[in-house]
Amino acid sequence: DRDLLDLVIWAYVGFKVGVFRLYPGTRLAQEYDAVQRPWYKRAIAQRGKIAFSIPYEDAFGAGAVITRCKTLLAGRSNHTYDDLDPIVGVMGLDFSMDVFYYYMVDSFPECTDHGNIGCFMIDDGGYIIMHYDWLDLQDDKEQAYGVHLSQKEPGVAKILIDENVMR
Repeated sequence: DRDLLDLVIWAYVGFKVGVFRLYPGTRLAQEYDAVQRPWYKRAIAQRGKIAFSIPYEDAFGAGAVITRCKTLLAGRSNHTYDDLDPIVGVMGLDFSMDVFYYYMVDSFPECTDHGNIGCFMIDDGGYIIMHYDWLDLQDDKEQAYGVHLSQKEPGVAKILIDENVMR
């Protein structure tokens, strides 16, 4: 098994003050503003937690990606921090959809039983981050952008609504 970090397309950090660092390095458009990107906003909305984006088209040409991101908080001189400290930026890792599915299956081995179980991941708004049948989309990954659970899995959505888990 390859180390998960070997499977990352991009690793980056964007700071509130406008500094952006990307690995591996590439030339960026002058107008690129990390603070305006969906992954940055998602991390801010999920302050202190690891957040995931829904699939989107990478701004640097890598195709459909899913971002795993987290806020960076201002620390103190004694090397401590508190969840209420000011946010100074966001760090992120981009994965291709196929690699992200590998990551999900590695975390939840039950997902490999495709005959009986279909695994998917949703965000707090009910939008699908990863769905088991998206791997079959091949080059048409755009079908996966912005799909709500109620569209893709209406039976599951109904159960979640009935159980007051989702509105």
